[in-house]
Amino acid sequence: MYCPGMRMVVLVCAFVAVASGLAGAGPLDKPAFTATPAELLAEARAAKPAGHAVAILREDVTFTFDARGRVERRYRTVFTVVEPSGADDWGTIGLDWQPFYQDKPTIRARVINLDGSVTDFDPALMHDAPAVNESPTVFSDRRDLTAPLPRLAVGAVVEEEFVFPDREPLLAAGTVHWIGPQRDVPIPRKVITISSPTALKATVVTRGPAIAWKPTTRTGAGRTVVTYDLANLQPYDDGAVGAPVDWIPYPMIGIATGASWAAIAADYRALVEAKLAAPVTVPADLLAATPRATVDRIVAWLHGRVRYTGIELSQSAIVPFAPADTLARGFGDCKDKATLLVALLRAAKIPADVALLSTGPGTDVDVALPGMGEFDHAIVRAIVDGKDLWIDATEDLLPAGQLPVRDQGRRALIIAAGTKALTTTPASKPADNLIREVRTFRLVEEGSPRVTEVSDQHGFWSDDLRGFVRNNSKDEIAKSLTKYVDGEYGGRYASFASSDPHDLQTPFTLTVEADATDHAGSQRDHLWAWVYPNDALDKLPDSFGGGDAETEAAVKARKVDYLWSYPHSYEIVHRFELPPGYTPPDLPASETRALGTMALTTTRAKAPGLYTVTYRFDTGKLRITADELRAGRAAVRKLRDENGEKLVITLDAAQLVQQGKVREAIAEYRRLIALHPKEALHHGQLAALYLNAGMGEAARREAKLATTTEPTSGDAYVVQAYILARDLLGRPGLPGSDRVAAIAALRKAIALSPTHVGAKSELATLLAQGAHGRASSDPADHRAALVLLRELKAAGEDGYDQRIITATLYAGDAAGLTTFAQSLPDSPARRRALVAAAALTSGDEAVRVATALASGSAREALLDALIQDLLPLRRYDALRAVTQARPALSAQQRTVFDQLQRVDLASSTRRTPRRRCARP
Repeated sequence: MYCPGMRMVVLVCAFVAVASGLAGAGPLDKPAFTATPAELLAEARAAKPAGHAVAILREDVTFTFDARGRVERRYRTVFTVVEPSGADDWGTIGLDWQPFYQDKPTIRARVINLDGSVTDFDPALMHDAPAVNESPTVFSDRRDLTAPLPRLAVGAVVEEEFVFPDREPLLAAGTVHWIGPQRDVPIPRKVITISSPTALKATVVTRGPAIAWKPTTRTGAGRTVVTYDLANLQPYDDGAVGAPVDWIPYPMIGIATGASWAAIAADYRALVEAKLAAPVTVPADLLAATPRATVDRIVAWLHGRVRYTGIELSQSAIVPFAPADTLARGFGDCKDKATLLVALLRAAKIPADVALLSTGPGTDVDVALPGMGEFDHAIVRAIVDGKDLWIDATEDLLPAGQLPVRDQGRRALIIAAGTKALTTTPASKPADNLIREVRTFRLVEEGSPRVTEVSDQHGFWSDDLRGFVRNNSKDEIAKSLTKYVDGEYGGRYASFASSDPHDLQTPFTLTVEADATDHAGSQRDHLWAWVYPNDALDKLPDSFGGGDAETEAAVKARKVDYLWSYPHSYEIVHRFELPPGYTPPDLPASETRALGTMALTTTRAKAPGLYTVTYRFDTGKLRITADELRAGRAAVRKLRDENGEKLVITLDAAQLVQQGKVREAIAEYRRLIALHPKEALHHGQLAALYLNAGMGEAARREAKLATTTEPTSGDAYVVQAYILARDLLGRPGLPGSDRVAAIAALRKAIALSPTHVGAKSELATLLAQGAHGRASSDPADHRAALVLLRELKAAGEDGYDQRIITATLYAGDAAGLTTFAQSLPDSPARRRALVAAAALTSGDEAVRVATALASGSAREALLDALIQDLLPLRRYDALRAVTQARPALSAQQRTVFDQLQRVDLASSTRRTPRRRCARP
């Protein structure tokens, strides 16, 4: 716990210190509070703060055990304030303690001011209050003791001492304690003393990175004293995410007073069995035909009647309540629910015991340190059909036998007769924790498909979707799924359904329906869909996928192995249901892509009317090196930077055309027309085939038939316009084409389908063309085309900028072209448009703008491009001004440009063609 302005002095891994009790050569070696103010101020002036807000001068820690295993922990520290923030952060003392086995801590402190005056700590200012609950459902008698330090200012020296006395040992058979020598600031010297009765046989070990441990051990008068005199301790490292359970990031000293794990288990078992002595009756309807079925019924019954609530008052902090009391109250914490479940299972003739463990992630219980003090959770080990069945009674959404991640692969102490050592709980493999999504796209020949996603999760994910549905209202679920569908499919959420979230014996499934997805669709002769392999990476932790700078730096500097907390497989099955006339393509072989030690496997399958693409991601081996982590991270990043995979399935008839089998293609289109007699689509496709084959009359008949078969289809009129805009051999704009009728058909298409992109785009093209397929000389035609092109751009369609530039130029709108060009990001097209807009005013102005925008060869390229733009516009005066600015042009080119004149062909005198003489 940390609050601004408060130090919680007693932490799990970072303690302050007390005097060793031995007089030394310097003032800091003297017993607590015996050095003079002048001596300590001199030590402070000699200190080197090294950029920290405070400088610790000395720390001492003394643990003194008695014959019963009770311990008095005494801490002393001497520090000086270097920065104002040090006075704020270190100005309040915070201690926590538990009255059920500890006496109230004592505090002694003095502040030595710069002038040598001393202000003593006032015990009357201590505030002893209940600790803030970790959760509204946890009730504890743990206490917080807080107190302010007086007159703390920069340059002041503080000496403080805290004493924590045990009234009783946490467990009579033995306890475990840890001392972390390091702090978050450097410590020039720290003396740690551990004194215990020799007969107690306390175990003292060092763990983590070595810091030149040189303990001295003295034995005499029935006591053993172990002393660590440590110098120049640097700030500790907080460790690495996903570190193995056997890795300790910073140096630690562990102390245990237990004789063995067998003794600890036996002592705690006596406490638990005393609570289990009173019999509990199992309702008859919970007894099933098999032991496993009975377990499932009992667990479900327990969850329905006893909710989780932590009760850690007095001895109940480590001792469970009697099962009958827990059942009567209807609530209990992990040890209460575990003990009740054990009672129920035993009553059903199923062997079961409580098991204690320290939940993950992070460092696990040390096998060499038997004692109570590291366990923070209680679960159940039952034996069903001769095999261990582990149950976490606090997990009401996981079935029996499925432990949450925090319980997996941890060293547990089974509180059973005959227990001699710790037992490691089961750790799952990736395949055990499968996420499976089946995404069915019902592809259609026209429009966007509907999508159905069916998800089910296994292993430690089992409670994920189940809890989402159980713990939220239908409106909340729909709101969340609406956002999901939009992000995942670019579609519109329609509905959801699920299996019963309360039935833990039945795999839970969630079904989501969506439509109007933009991840799949159709065009005239093919279907398409995008699939994304990196969707299967969604459950990766930040160490592999996080892009923030802090994570990047941590992975780069990492040295320790990485242990997967969430090993899993993620399988996404894409099912594409195909309409008639489409055959799935030949499939490439299945392939597996290595992502470091992980793997992504792609498989494809086909059946009549169905094409399937499956991605299955597997996290691989459970423990990897730091280098393997970095390699995996790099591979994941590369995959995520890639585009998805676009699937294209071509219409069978179109494939026949590509193979030159025109007769067979016509027959296939006729078959599809017969299957869909009221639809225009296949008439239009056949019409296009006729036109490409040079059979213009047949094409026009079929296109007309499309509009009469389905007169409400805007797309049918688009096809008709396409064919009418070409001659009978399929050539656009030549004699025999019917531009007027094509324009009328496109206007009809837009009236029927106002958002039809193709209709607007094709109409803009025809409007900008003259009767002979060349650019229209009438600015009004280009202005009309501009209206359509701007509508398309405003609707978010891409690729229309150049067409808007060209249409605006041909419309002669200099101001409009300048405004539009200025709205574009800098590019050659933008600069060319600005120069062309200036040319509509004058050639000289165009040269001036080109010179302002570019120089050297880039300017020459701009002017050359302008010449190409001005020629078809027949703006020869501007053209000549531009050519004058291009001295590199040849004399012949200049002559041609100088002689160009605008001629009105309509008003020119038509000459009579010269008649050839007949041969004699």
